[in-house]
Amino acid sequence: MSTIPVSPDIQVPGSPAATSTTTSTAASPSITDFNSPPWVNVPGIVNFRDIGGYPISDGRRSVRRGLVYRSAEPSRVTADGRKKMQELGIKKMYDLRSEKELNRLGDLTKIVEIDGVERVFVPVIPDRDYSPE
Repeated sequence: MSTIPVSPDIQVPGSPAATSTTTSTAASPSITDFNSPPWVNVPGIVNFRDIGGYPISDGRRSVRRGLVYRSAEPSRVTADGRKKMQELGIKKMYDLRSEKELNRLGDLTKIVEIDGVERVFVPVIPDRDYSPE
């Protein structure tokens, strides 16, 4: 996973705004209960999906849909893909790639700028390259 685009109103995980308001006493579905992931078609970006709906640790609530998205690296996003991200209300994109990965792949995974979307570089493992190639 290279980037995590998020909506502008992201809150601290577990806060009421970051979770759904469902307080049902019925058992929460496990992640394996989802029949198909909530894919979002963003032209030029593969594996783009809403991570909403996954249960949080209290077992009664889940991550709010339309709040946080995840995707593969966005270097091939098209003009239509940029427009789709703006329509989704995405204001920040957290880039989790290491500096080594970015340097090694060069123009193959160039950093893209999208109007109205702030890129935040937060490498998960800053000194190693775990890309699949």
